[in-house]
Amino acid sequence: MIKYCLSALFALLVTSYLRAEESDWLIFPQAGAEQCDVKGRPTYFANPHQTDISPRNSGYYESLADGMALWRVGIASESAANMNVILEDVVLLPEERIKIYAPSRPYEAQIVTIMNLATNGIVQSQIVKGDSIIVEHWGRVDSEPQLKITRVNCGFMNIDREQGEERANKVGNIGDSSSCEVDATCNEEYKDVKQSVCRLIIDGASFGTGVLINNTSNDGTPYVATAAHVLLNSKIKTCIADFNFERPLCKEYISNSDGERIEDEAELVVYSEIHDVAILKLGKKPSEDIMPYWAGWDLSKSHDGIVHCIHHPMGDVRKASQGKGARTASYDSDKTNNNLSFAKNNHWLVGEWTVGTTEGGSSGSGLFNKDMYLIGFLTGGTATCHRPYNDYFWRLENSWEIEGATTTIKSVLDPKGTNATRCEGAYHYETKKLEQVFNIEISDPVTADNNVDFKGYIAGHNGVKTTAIAEGYNTEEKSVEICGIYLAPRKSMSFNGQTFNVKVWSDKDGMPDEVLYEKNDLSNATLKQKKLNYIPFDESLTTENAFHIGIEFDYGMTTSDTISLYYTFANQKDGARFKNNGTWERYCDMVGVDGLKCDLYIGYKGVVTNGGEETLVNKDVVNDIMVQRKGNKLHIIGTDLKTVSIYDVMGRKINLQKINKEAGQIIVDISSVQKGVYLLNITTQRGQSTIKVYEGL
Repeated sequence: MIKYCLSALFALLVTSYLRAEESDWLIFPQAGAEQCDVKGRPTYFANPHQTDISPRNSGYYESLADGMALWRVGIASESAANMNVILEDVVLLPEERIKIYAPSRPYEAQIVTIMNLATNGIVQSQIVKGDSIIVEHWGRVDSEPQLKITRVNCGFMNIDREQGEERANKVGNIGDSSSCEVDATCNEEYKDVKQSVCRLIIDGASFGTGVLINNTSNDGTPYVATAAHVLLNSKIKTCIADFNFERPLCKEYISNSDGERIEDEAELVVYSEIHDVAILKLGKKPSEDIMPYWAGWDLSKSHDGIVHCIHHPMGDVRKASQGKGARTASYDSDKTNNNLSFAKNNHWLVGEWTVGTTEGGSSGSGLFNKDMYLIGFLTGGTATCHRPYNDYFWRLENSWEIEGATTTIKSVLDPKGTNATRCEGAYHYETKKLEQVFNIEISDPVTADNNVDFKGYIAGHNGVKTTAIAEGYNTEEKSVEICGIYLAPRKSMSFNGQTFNVKVWSDKDGMPDEVLYEKNDLSNATLKQKKLNYIPFDESLTTENAFHIGIEFDYGMTTSDTISLYYTFANQKDGARFKNNGTWERYCDMVGVDGLKCDLYIGYKGVVTNGGEETLVNKDVVNDIMVQRKGNKLHIIGTDLKTVSIYDVMGRKINLQKINKEAGQIIVDISSVQKGVYLLNITTQRGQSTIKVYEGL
């Protein structure tokens, strides 16, 4: 084995660093806090350093067996809360890979191969906790590594700290929004639109908010609208979009692990600095599992009533603010990055927030009117918790066809030139609409305290040796396709490899009975504490009867490994069941207190289909058309209806068995239609309307 170092010092483009004595580490300046809470300017969580680190001038090589070689470089910054790097000009051969990790967590390494390398050769590393990061290249000894580290970001805020508890001193951490902010989870009115909002991380050093926005083709293109100043400039290198970053229960300090981070190459399609306008096209669509929503928009020139803003202040979980209304205004109290004044009358002014406010990191967030259509995006303002006045949002309708932009918003959001002034929001799933189902309500208080009588945890390992726990669900004449289970552990400790089993049981007289599905030998380590964890099933389970879903514990030979789930007494569904001494029982029977009801924080993700009940499928507000399902029939309801045709996503017309026309509606028999996404082409005296439907659900 041969080791040799490349030890020449060299100057960075912006910042010089030192090499630690008698080591190969590159030492960057101590991370120091920037002004990070100001709207209207980029909100930084890390000090960015431009570099030119490569295998030719840094790190060391090590020859390995079988003609392979390893290049490694370590990078550190004193007292940094986190570190990340950007690599450029990366070229990988099929047998080569890049590995990036924190020295203390090599098992959490990011692996880059030719299969997941972006086409532009840029790699944004994961953001690792701590003051150091290691970059490795594994390849052939006769092939020089092709890569450059062009940026090192030294974090001064804890970007991915646990959201599991309230901190008395919240200063200096991402997620530390102000006390008046309200979780978007707390209002059912935001159930759909909040699913369009994402946290943006730009070039690994700053953050803002973006909104997944629909277009008139309803094709699910992953456009994300934000503010130009969030993107620093029109030549951003990397953009990370975090979806579903929220707390699943209102005001409870449990975070959601059922999210998605999209790091694929993003394309900047619309950009105008003097209008603060920016639209990105993400490298891929958010996955169906996270239930993303493409927000609709409205180009009206005035909006009465309450307005709403859903955002990530200071990088926190999704928050929601409400204002008294919006009026046209010029925003000239702030400047863009290049000292250019904003265009006149370019903004909506929200004069006062009645719920919440906005902060640094909220920039780029959408302004929704009273009907939950997007009308603008946050540029800046002076609103705070103590003085919630005067925030400015760039106006979507005023910026629709602006000159000087890279391309017009109209060409992106109305690609076929329909001249629509409103576009509906939509869930663009390929086959089905998934739902999260819980007996616990979002406002229910939960607990997971250690119980003296049980010598341990009621909903977990204890001295009574509870071997399984489950939450019961009644299908109520619905068909339920279960795709996975949600578990929320207060504790999940695995020092000795202890495991648990996930199970679904049928119901008999209100108790779990036969096993319908099981997924066994899952490590306790797979569960993250104080988070809502999602475990997908290997194959979905469909049932039309009541069922119970939960976990089976392994006690083994040690008491150090523990699982304890949250539960509540606030709900009256009484779904919790506990298996003690081989027998299932309710909570009231287990503790000997009549009438005491308990529900476990155990839920499922799945598709819930109503049988003969009439349900809304989709609607077209502009043309006043609504589509409802009743059994195997679609009811198209509207005025002046003429004809209806149905097409698959490839544009092929589907031959329908039967179409009936009645007063004010057309009824379509879809019993012969296969599962999939279809387009209804509806003709009225006003014109044509295209509505997307999901069949076979």
